[in-house]
Amino acid sequence: MNDTPPGCNDTKTEIKPNGDCGNSGLAIVYLVTYLVMTFLVIINMYIAVILENFSQVGRPPSVRSKGPNFPRGLLTALLRTSHSPHHPRRQ
Repeated sequence: MNDTPPGCNDTKTEIKPNGDCGNSGLAIVYLVTYLVMTFLVIINMYIAVILENFSQVGRPPSVRSKGPNFPRGLLTALLRTSHSPHHPRRQ
């Protein structure tokens, strides 16, 4: 870490009371907080996917979604403008 010389300049100024040396205690608190928050977001996404799959298991097959729910007009427009060799462009 660059919190002690020679890794940093510890000359104190009015603007920088520690010079350009970092504060290792604050850095550790920031890193741990960032990691915990990121972990919670990722776990929340996994739980949302699992709950969605469990909710679809109880539905009859005719009601279950079979893929993304694109509006028909949007899906048709995407297929028409596709640059794929399987979907030739209209002249």
